[in-house]
Amino acid sequence: GEKERLYADLIKSRNELKDKSDEASKRLEAMEKERIALEERNKSFQVNYPLKMIEKRQNIETLLSTQFRDKDHLSVLQTVVVDRVSHKWRGIATFLKFSINKMDSIEHDSGKDKKEICLKMFSEWLKRAKETGDLPRTLRSVCEALDDRDEKQVANELVAAIQNA
Repeated sequence: GEKERLYADLIKSRNELKDKSDEASKRLEAMEKERIALEERNKSFQVNYPLKMIEKRQNIETLLSTQFRDKDHLSVLQTVVVDRVSHKWRGIATFLKFSINKMDSIEHDSGKDKKEICLKMFSEWLKRAKETGDLPRTLRSVCEALDDRDEKQVANELVAAIQNA
């Protein structure tokens, strides 16, 4: 009688909880898949347009394809980028396809000053791109390298500085 009914209720409650737990696990799994898909979509670099540039958005894509000119843009890179990201120069160099040997060589030739090393790295990148043509010497390349190192703000300021140069 009473014992069997209580036992049956207990089994029923346990099964309902198990079903709810399975549902929650499936929802969690679906949410995780959606999160991963969103992350993949967001990996491609997007410029955050400063407000004053909104009316010039149509020019941004053209701007991002700008070929760096050695002297003009190296000074902009030095002013806007080098001071703030020199501590991440190896990561940026890796993104820009420098070999470990080349990075070691740049570091050896430039001494201990990270800003000097970073500037030399950008200078070498511009020189290599000019000589070999194996790499687009574009603003986008540098912005993507900066974005890869979690320096999106610096990338956006670089876009603005080049635009105003």
